[in-house]
Amino acid sequence: MPPHPILLDVTVDGRPVKGVFQLSKQAFAYGFDRVTGKPIWPIEERPVPQTDAKGEWTAATQPFPTKPPTFDLQGVSTDSLIDFTPALRQQALQLLEGYKWGPIFTPPPAAASGSKGLIQVPGLGGGANWPGGVGDPELGYVFVGSATNPGTVLLTPNANPTTTPDSACCDADYTMGGQAPQLPNGLRLLKPPYGRITAYDMNKGAIAWQIPNGDTPPNIKANLEKAGLTNVPPTGSPSQAGLLVTKNFLFAGEGSGGMAVFHAYDKKTGQEIWQGPLPGAQTGLPMTYAVNNRQFVVVAARGPQGSGAQLVAWAIAPPAPAGDQGGRGRGGQRGQQ
Repeated sequence: MPPHPILLDVTVDGRPVKGVFQLSKQAFAYGFDRVTGKPIWPIEERPVPQTDAKGEWTAATQPFPTKPPTFDLQGVSTDSLIDFTPALRQQALQLLEGYKWGPIFTPPPAAASGSKGLIQVPGLGGGANWPGGVGDPELGYVFVGSATNPGTVLLTPNANPTTTPDSACCDADYTMGGQAPQLPNGLRLLKPPYGRITAYDMNKGAIAWQIPNGDTPPNIKANLEKAGLTNVPPTGSPSQAGLLVTKNFLFAGEGSGGMAVFHAYDKKTGQEIWQGPLPGAQTGLPMTYAVNNRQFVVVAARGPQGSGAQLVAWAIAPPAPAGDQGGRGRGGQRGQQ
């Protein structure tokens, strides 16, 4: 569980609840009453696929929250594969021949089985990660950035088992291997979005809105164009957005693997209000502070090639006068340190 837990007071079925919400790399959001420790909504133990790898064992069931819904893709199905054209969908199915794939908690196969490996979704870098999420006490919302990054896992015999305590390995029977299937033109196996921002209404245990994590990155757009695919809706960056929620806005970079863009969204609807360039990809979570009654937002980012990291700050423009609907959140000024 790399993300931090979020403390948030909500109202569920008319009852006030002091909640604690835990996001996971599996794209689950677990909700508990932090006074009693009991789940806010039932968590069910459900049967899951079992391993057939020699020497391995897996639990017969795993816990599934009944609410809220998952915030990113779990497992691989025909419906989750690339579908820009029927031919690409068919290509993806052909590529998956020899691989193991299925619902979440599908265990990886051993190399001895002849399999090429398990296509695991979320992969090791998918779902939520260390940037975690943020809670809004006014709306009772939890916001989370996630990435739809599949991984390939194959249980490969451990050629050099050791029991030395300070060894880099261990005495396990297997190490992890496997190579992911690759579509022509660098196209991704799964359909977009490749990165998401999800807003949960934790009063209801429901998704209030969900949007792609930004526009389509240039490298993905170039691959789509090579394949003759144009007018594809925004795919989002395949990276976890680093978030900050304030009274009016949800601020978001596109994460360490995303585009060098910083966004301000309407926290109630997910509509983008403003965006500004960064010198490089976001590397830390945004923060806000005030000086002389003027509010600023600052975020850490990579510097341009050959330079060091930077802190980039914007001043938030004051609210528009009554009756003036233009300019809300616009006109931010940027300074760099």
